[in-house]
Amino acid sequence: MKYVILLACCLNIFTAKAIESEMIERYHFSPNLLSVLRNGVADEYKPRSFRTEDNLKIGFISRLEKTKGLEELLSAYQMIKEKNNHLELIIAGTGSLEEKITKISKSDASVKYLGHLCSGISDLLHEIDIFVLPSYQEGLPYSIIEACMAECAIIATDVGGIPEIIENEKSGLLIPARNEIALYLAIEKLILNNTLRETLAKNARKYFVSSLSMNKMQEHTRNIFL
Repeated sequence: MKYVILLACCLNIFTAKAIESEMIERYHFSPNLLSVLRNGVADEYKPRSFRTEDNLKIGFISRLEKTKGLEELLSAYQMIKEKNNHLELIIAGTGSLEEKITKISKSDASVKYLGHLCSGISDLLHEIDIFVLPSYQEGLPYSIIEACMAECAIIATDVGGIPEIIENEKSGLLIPARNEIALYLAIEKLILNNTLRETLAKNARKYFVSSLSMNKMQEHTRNIFL
């Protein structure tokens, strides 16, 4: 029924080309009925200092669900921590895995669980060195856009619209979904390579300024409707 409703619309707007392509290939929508408008966020950038591998903070801000790849992140973090005990894993959000995360944070002082954040996300992102979102599926997640804004080094899965804003080895690292070993290796790579970590973070920030800010979203909106 929902696709019938969409077909009745004179224009359907999606946040990622991946969604637009699926509507064309799977549901046979006419490209003339579709358009892409990427999410944008306000620019709340604060200059950051790039830390060394001795005291890095890894961050995850999303729903605490299996499909967000949180269990793979926890496994990868435990493997990394065996080699580097100066790391900190910061988790924010709520969901079905909240009880599990709470228990882990109580038994492991290096895991900080902040619960649901109504505000202060930008401030937190500016404290995070490596932002990780190992989701099984996504559209165009705000969390990745916000991480670009805050100049984080980003590790994310090669799913949905994420490859449209993260270029592998240039503005972040893309890995397969459901693969804790690939995630472990990506985190280790960024921990051990300060130059790469800083370069990816700076390139993510540059791409945000050029394409993902709220001003850019407003500009694209005007282009679609005017």
